[in-house]
Amino acid sequence: MSSRIRLLYRPAVRGAAPRLSMGILVNYRSIFDDAAQKAELIRPTDFGLDDAPQDEEDLEWDLEDELYFTDCAAGVATFEHLLGRVTGAIAPRLEEDTEYGTLAELQGCIEDVLRCLRKGAAANARFRFIDYLFLDGNEAGDDEDAEDGKNLDVAFSPPVKSARITNDIQLMITNLEELDAMARAAGVTPLSAFGLADSSRKRKRASKAALHTSRDGVTTVTSLISTLRARPAANPERVYPDVLLQELEEVLGCLRKGVSKKAKFRFVLT
Repeated sequence: MSSRIRLLYRPAVRGAAPRLSMGILVNYRSIFDDAAQKAELIRPTDFGLDDAPQDEEDLEWDLEDELYFTDCAAGVATFEHLLGRVTGAIAPRLEEDTEYGTLAELQGCIEDVLRCLRKGAAANARFRFIDYLFLDGNEAGDDEDAEDGKNLDVAFSPPVKSARITNDIQLMITNLEELDAMARAAGVTPLSAFGLADSSRKRKRASKAALHTSRDGVTTVTSLISTLRARPAANPERVYPDVLLQELEEVLGCLRKGVSKKAKFRFVLT
């Protein structure tokens, strides 16, 4: 579960989604908490970086309470200090135990988080960490035909090397029905028509040659982003707009690169 840690912002911040898995931060959380506390900085745990999230009801309450979000500038101060400590006093301690990742991986992860938080600070935003698996209120395996645990990717023809999905894209899958309804209401092609049929059986029957213009994909995803921004609580029980918008924006960036290369595409699950 820890590999699904994400950043949430209030308000949302474009382009501030981590590119690397943040699970390694959870693994070394106690070391970082000690270092931050000694420097009289806010501990990562106090930003929500915890490997034991609350149950669904408590989590929904936290997401509505601004008290659980902290200024991004405070996060920058903490993680800048931790980055210095990783290459200094903490390094020997970490090098003794590489079970959860190497020192270089940890340093790269902290730098990735800092990149995001600096963008948030520039936008005067507040943030918190959250366990991604708890965002849709379901655990993998609850439904035999569910797609929990799968990630969405984009396949282009001809291939577009620079168009890559680097983060987990899962809320688009678990909330496909709601997103398709939004697309139809807006008069654009639903996401499922681009290769995300409503069951794995239907996808297997679908032709692998069924490709779509990247421009059509851009039109749909742009419409969904606009709809979610206009009415973020469209389905508060399942859709958490901040993370869902991050996913849609990443897919949109990928599709726009497909448009520039005049490539066709389809969504695939990995």
